[in-house]
Amino acid sequence: MTTLHHKQVFRLSSIILKASIILKTSIILKALNNLKAAVIPKIPNLLRAPNFLKGFNCLKPCICLAVCMMPASSALAGSLTVEVHNIEKAGEMHLAIYNDANVFENDDGEKGGAAKGILQGVIEPVETGTAIYEFEIPDGTYAIGIFVDVNYNNKMDRNFLGIPKEQYGFSNNAKGSFGPPSFEDAAFTLNGALRLKINL
Repeated sequence: MTTLHHKQVFRLSSIILKASIILKTSIILKALNNLKAAVIPKIPNLLRAPNFLKGFNCLKPCICLAVCMMPASSALAGSLTVEVHNIEKAGEMHLAIYNDANVFENDDGEKGGAAKGILQGVIEPVETGTAIYEFEIPDGTYAIGIFVDVNYNNKMDRNFLGIPKEQYGFSNNAKGSFGPPSFEDAAFTLNGALRLKINL
């Protein structure tokens, strides 16, 4: 599989996720509009009701209908911003967001690109300094792995001792002994919006 194909897979994954969020949002808006249309005509009845509870009872069917129309996962999308600092050499940024502990802990950077256990990611040229990436992903627990592919060979190069020759990093700036850190050390929880800083 070529590097170009990996880029296309990541972009397609991002497009599908964003389309799903837009679709869910449109469903919510439609439900709210239906609720609005149903509630407004009943406001005079509510105001004339002898007490609030009686007025509220006449709105119960409308409220229940709107709630039932909302998908359970519609409010679960979160916004993740990732700042990558100390990029010493220009190259190709490989950033992966893992939602599988086993995949994360066994990924040694031998092959970049999309894979099972990687929810979303980035493969694109990057310059020295700092790079910022934004993702729209469901709330949950994840870990991030990064390396900068300086020679564009779609893998993290190592010396004869197995030590990486290219810059790399992980969420929480976690460190591993002879490979990636544990998922637990690198894991973070997304709940709405989160900004992470990773130093290479």
